[in-house]
Amino acid sequence: MTIIPGVERLETQDFKANWSWRSNAYAWWVVAVLALALTLSLMDRMIIALMITPIQRDLGLSDTQISLVHGFAFTILYVFAGFPLGRIADKRNRKILAALSVCAWSAMTALCGAANNFVHLFLVRMGVGVGEAGLSPAAVSMISDYFPKEERARPLAFLTIGTTAGAGIALMIGGSIVQMIGNAGNVALPFIGEVHAWQAVFIFLGVGGLAFAALFLTVREPPRSDRVAIDTIPSVGEVAQLIGNRKSFFVPQFLGPALAVLVLIGFHSWMPTMLLRRFDWTMVEAGYVYGALIAIGGITGIIIAGSLGVVLNRKGWNKPELTVALWSTVGAIPFLVTAPMMSSGMVAILVAFPGVAFLTVPAALAPAILQGCTPNEMRGQVFAVHLFVLSLFGYAAGPLAVAFITDSVLRDPQSLHISLSAVAALALPLSTISIFLARRAA
Repeated sequence: MTIIPGVERLETQDFKANWSWRSNAYAWWVVAVLALALTLSLMDRMIIALMITPIQRDLGLSDTQISLVHGFAFTILYVFAGFPLGRIADKRNRKILAALSVCAWSAMTALCGAANNFVHLFLVRMGVGVGEAGLSPAAVSMISDYFPKEERARPLAFLTIGTTAGAGIALMIGGSIVQMIGNAGNVALPFIGEVHAWQAVFIFLGVGGLAFAALFLTVREPPRSDRVAIDTIPSVGEVAQLIGNRKSFFVPQFLGPALAVLVLIGFHSWMPTMLLRRFDWTMVEAGYVYGALIAIGGITGIIIAGSLGVVLNRKGWNKPELTVALWSTVGAIPFLVTAPMMSSGMVAILVAFPGVAFLTVPAALAPAILQGCTPNEMRGQVFAVHLFVLSLFGYAAGPLAVAFITDSVLRDPQSLHISLSAVAALALPLSTISIFLARRAA
């Protein structure tokens, strides 16, 4: 894998010089806090997937409208806010940026609980996206300064566990909360009044996120261990030049994981509803079972990917992270194409399990791959580009692609399983080709 000339040498020297202040246990504590923050962000982002039916009922939304609220509204500002926030992560205090991001998206999540129409919910979901855009660039950049290059794959993959665990936990906990509150009808909250059950869930999550932000008082801003000897932050043009000079690597490396995430988010957004519509599962059943699939399957894939990347790197394998990402994407195809077509909900879950585990790997390894090819002072901005593409294809297009096929092509709400299978069959081969091209150019 090609590294920017001089960066690897400076990184090794500077990291060793600054090692005296670091504690390995404390570094992993910071990783844990950041992973928990990502878990919380995914809970706020994905909880709507389990509340599609009650929100559609109370606000009168179609599948396409709810997918716009779920994915597109969140992503539209998330992807653009990532660029200036990525520059801030490259230049300013990353700990403060991460803490403020948690506070911002938590406040907007609570405001989702006040929404009473499509436009209101769409706008506050946009606000959630702006808040969450600052966390990932800050987190990835901080971890890169807590660990040397040869050890980054594991903590960066562990950080991605927050993404996977958050989606699963959102479904598991959210299903119980919505079911419990839903059985009692509307809920009367102090200082707020009577709200729908799904509105109460948003409010609870938002208030909990504001309390969680206090954990960042235990996090210290690390010194930048491998900054090259310049006094100014690189301009957007310089970052664009870096990407343009190696477009044969960066372009497919951005696209491959993004197409994989498109399928994952499409499944995470609509699989619970498919279980309700096709197999008459309850919200609690769909939440616990599919949530456990996401959490256990995804975390298993991430841990194996991160550890395997480190082991193969130490053994001197050529392009180990990209090799693991490529074969994992290939392995996911048969499982996720066939899982929605199973005649039993539980069989569909069991078939999807290895597919979810495989497909978490490309996105889990992408930060380590990109960080190893990017100088420190550009990492936040390059990662922001990665998040832009990942979000545009994954979080915006994933739910919408499934809903579009259901509403506009098949025109049958009961054909959701066919839509899920079709999206996997179309996107995963393209993801595989992209990762193959990135590996060849690296």
